[in-house]
Amino acid sequence: MKINTLNIKPELSEIVESIWFFESNLGIPRSENSIVVPHSSVKLIVPIFGKLTAENSRLSHEYPESKILVTGIWDHPVSIYSSKVKIQTLIFRFKTTGGYRIFPF
Repeated sequence: MKINTLNIKPELSEIVESIWFFESNLGIPRSENSIVVPHSSVKLIVPIFGKLTAENSRLSHEYPESKILVTGIWDHPVSIYSSKVKIQTLIFRFKTTGGYRIFPF
């Protein structure tokens, strides 16, 4: 598993807190460590290679390559996992006020 922090372009620094590239040859197992808890920080997750599944107590939804997952702002935790195959994702964490400029939540 590798997580690399990417540089933020100056024109995005007002709204983006951090950008990561995540890669795992073993996928992301379903566990307590794969839970995203709500805390008003919008995260935009883009699977580049492989497929993610996001699940809460009522719904489960798959996110194939290039389909955007937005999380971190609902009033319930979301579990994110994948099958045991290679996965690569880009993760954008927005500043508290930054995400609300882009997403109408």
